[in-house]
Amino acid sequence: MKKHFDYFIRSWIDFIFLRPLPGMRLIKWGVTLILATFAGFALTVGIPTENGRIDVSFDSGAGIPAFVLALVLTLASLMIIGGALWLIVDLRRESRKQVLAIELRGLRDMSGQPLISAVPTGIMDRRVSLLLDIRQGADGVLLSPEQALARLESLPHMIHQNSTGRDRRDLTVVAGGMAAVPFAFLMGVLLDDEGRVTLLDWDRAQECWRGLDEPDDGERLVLTGLETVGDASEVVVAVSVSYPEDRVAIAHRFPGLPVIRLGLPAPTIDHHWSAAKQAAWAQQFFDLARQLCATNVRQVHLVLVAPTSVVISFGRSYDKRNLPALTVYQYENGSPATYPWGIKMPVANAPGATLVRS
Repeated sequence: MKKHFDYFIRSWIDFIFLRPLPGMRLIKWGVTLILATFAGFALTVGIPTENGRIDVSFDSGAGIPAFVLALVLTLASLMIIGGALWLIVDLRRESRKQVLAIELRGLRDMSGQPLISAVPTGIMDRRVSLLLDIRQGADGVLLSPEQALARLESLPHMIHQNSTGRDRRDLTVVAGGMAAVPFAFLMGVLLDDEGRVTLLDWDRAQECWRGLDEPDDGERLVLTGLETVGDASEVVVAVSVSYPEDRVAIAHRFPGLPVIRLGLPAPTIDHHWSAAKQAAWAQQFFDLARQLCATNVRQVHLVLVAPTSVVISFGRSYDKRNLPALTVYQYENGSPATYPWGIKMPVANAPGATLVRS
């Protein structure tokens, strides 16, 4: 109960004092006018209207008749009442708005800053945390990817429960997480129908959630290997953003399949903090998948090495209906099976996500 009370007080203070509310301005002007009436000094109040600014001047020490003072006090009272009513309307409208902070916790057993606490301050709607915890007690290892998959597939139901009866325009989604690549990609696929989604990512150096707020420096992914597709019905797409892909492991896991590469010339873990750049990368990935539609390719095997926010962005960009079937694989360095399992995505008319073991 105390938690909800504290949240209400904090939200009310943020709403009243941190936002430039017209109702609050009217109340301030009315109070100031009343104080000026009894304090005995000159005052000019500017009231913005659709037809321009109206300046109301008042000097309580200039021998103004009583009826004028009464008129000024009436005007001030009307400003306060009008501002209060305006404020109530704004408060009711804001109370319908909600932000869903969707956090995916995957491989690492760690207690850190929850994603909901890092929601940008510019989003001051009522905040609800949707935590998808697919950890299984063994740090860095998923003992049962099947169980984790079942939990993640509940995401659309969780979103529906928290948005029922609410106008879609009143719902904001903020998402992020740390999880195995197939699960992060699936999260993106499941979020594809949720409209605008604000992504956050975990900054390992600063150990905190960060927004994708850096400018776009124009760095783009480089595409190679498309000419090797020929008449193949299956291809491997290797995307390298944070680290180079393991070419030996790819050749061992997918012998004989054409490999298309899409990646940075010099992969790095810290060049993804721009939402605009991520959108451009996701568009490049989508364009590649669309180009494959003009070939005999019916199945794409995706090996993706990238920060979680990039993986989610790519998942959101993949058209569920018109692109080839897609399986995203988990990479485990040092394991006898470097790509021990993957998730066949719910795209290309697949009824749901399916776990695929090597």
